[in-house]
Amino acid sequence: MDAALPRRRPRMAGPRVLGIILGAALAAGGLFLLTGHHAAGHAKLKALPPPVSQQGLLDAVGARVIRVTASGDGGLLDLRFQVVDADKAAALHSTKWPPALVDENSGQVIGRLLMGHAHSGTFKAGVTYFYVFEDPGGLVKRGDQVSAVLGPARVQHIPVQ
Repeated sequence: MDAALPRRRPRMAGPRVLGIILGAALAAGGLFLLTGHHAAGHAKLKALPPPVSQQGLLDAVGARVIRVTASGDGGLLDLRFQVVDADKAAALHSTKWPPALVDENSGQVIGRLLMGHAHSGTFKAGVTYFYVFEDPGGLVKRGDQVSAVLGPARVQHIPVQ
């Protein structure tokens, strides 16, 4: 009778190969975070809505800015605004001018909302709403000034708390 030859088990990739693959994946992910993610959060708009005073914002979109606060160890910016006129506040859902902050020192636009969250329902008068923007490079610091783009209007010189 013929003796059966032992089967060879397939050879698994060695630790060195796995290390190279893992290192390349980590490097690609890091590069994405440092370039693509950062650039998407800080981009120059081709055009900004016209600047208005707080009263001008109230007249245009029925809301007023309460404050802008740096949080998340410098990686987030929290914009709080109060709706006074719910009918006018519908303009805050503008697709031409989505909510954004503009760093007045550099002109960089910060428009990436944390987890993509934006208000989508009907605004109610007397309610304070918020947008939280990602600022992955920590561009804006406490004491800096920003402009807030809310619909077709932009309020300038808001101190960051």
